[in-house]
Amino acid sequence: MIFKALNTIKKHQMLFDAKKVVVGFSGGADSTALLHFLHYFVSEKGKNFEILAVHVNHNLRGEESKRDEIFARGFCEKHGINLVVKQADIKKNSKESKIGLEEAGRKARYQIFNEYAKDEKVKIATAHTLSDSVETMILNLVRGSGLKGICGIPPVRGKIIRPLLDVSRKEIEKYCKENNLSYIHDSTNFEKDYTRNKIRLDIIEYLKKINPAFEFSVGRTIEILRNEENYLGKIANESLKAVKLSDGYDAKKINSLDTAIKNRVVFKIINNFTGKNPENKHIESVLDIIKKEKKEADLPNNTKLVCENGILRIKNKKLEKKINWEYRVKNINSLTEIKTDIIINILSKCDYDKIKSKKLDALDYDKLPKGSVLRNRRPGDKFRLPVRKVTKSLKKLFNEFKVPEDIRDEIPVIAYKNEVIWIDKIGTSEDYIPDENTNKIAVIARS
Repeated sequence: MIFKALNTIKKHQMLFDAKKVVVGFSGGADSTALLHFLHYFVSEKGKNFEILAVHVNHNLRGEESKRDEIFARGFCEKHGINLVVKQADIKKNSKESKIGLEEAGRKARYQIFNEYAKDEKVKIATAHTLSDSVETMILNLVRGSGLKGICGIPPVRGKIIRPLLDVSRKEIEKYCKENNLSYIHDSTNFEKDYTRNKIRLDIIEYLKKINPAFEFSVGRTIEILRNEENYLGKIANESLKAVKLSDGYDAKKINSLDTAIKNRVVFKIINNFTGKNPENKHIESVLDIIKKEKKEADLPNNTKLVCENGILRIKNKKLEKKINWEYRVKNINSLTEIKTDIIINILSKCDYDKIKSKKLDALDYDKLPKGSVLRNRRPGDKFRLPVRKVTKSLKKLFNEFKVPEDIRDEIPVIAYKNEVIWIDKIGTSEDYIPDENTNKIAVIARS
């Protein structure tokens, strides 16, 4: 076990630059072995980090829960390990959040672990094993998961590290025996009311009769799948950048992608918009609107995606009150308050002529009325189109340019009262285009 765990730590650089490791310690065989291993075989071999054991009492099993807490305190006192014990009302959390006890317990544990891992150089070590990863793979396979789901449990996820992920439960028990480590047994691990327990006690035990090395064989498969998932993820990230537009995503380019990459790109788009991992039905719904089989796709967090003029955009189902904003026109850098990366620089005509080939938007700063502002649109705004020399309301102009209604209030303009001097992505008014008499030029670009 020691060799495998050390190799996993090295392979995934789990403890690189770590100052402290928070170890989830239930008192079971897995977490007992992990805590003992990190304390004696890692931290004492020249590693400059401290260990903090954290025991979470779920208060679910009456006397057993009390027994577990007493064991955790005794073990840590005997081995000189710092311990924190926290109480959690899992039944209450489960009822209030409308989730199962298992999920409520998991959320509570990680919330508590994170309280002691706020520094970026603090890691959270959990005792997930190869056996756990195999169970997760089978569980997700039964549920109809994609490639990512059947890659088992990831060795590293943010601050969370899993040093025992290549070690089987049998090897854990052998380590405990060799090091005279007592540990507790959770009676719920043998109750077949839980799906995971059925997989562990029935399905995996049956498969071991066919192949005694079943877990290690699946472990090799998981490693292969994980490498392929990581590679496809990199390709998907590159493709996502390629289809990104300033105001949405290019639907035609998305549709031309290979199916495996297309699905991942849509997954990431939905995740970016909603902050949630989408279900397969959400991905399929977005693919339908890209193929023009549907007009819009409903997403989590009360949002939906629409495809208009070949651009995939998000719409809020709940109409939010318009918020007006404005800034005086001067040398302006990125305005993060209004989430725009517009930059305005005031240049001499001579300096402007040096960069003119970059085709940046420009306007005659000398003609700019005092009090002109960078803002979003207002009722009564009008703009004089260059070349055609006709004046139109912004509403008619946006209709003509097929600008989606849900983004019209977000488009930056430069204006004096209701005279619009410049519109983002449309250009400068006929009356403010620089000419041979211009001395100063306002150059507008995006960072």
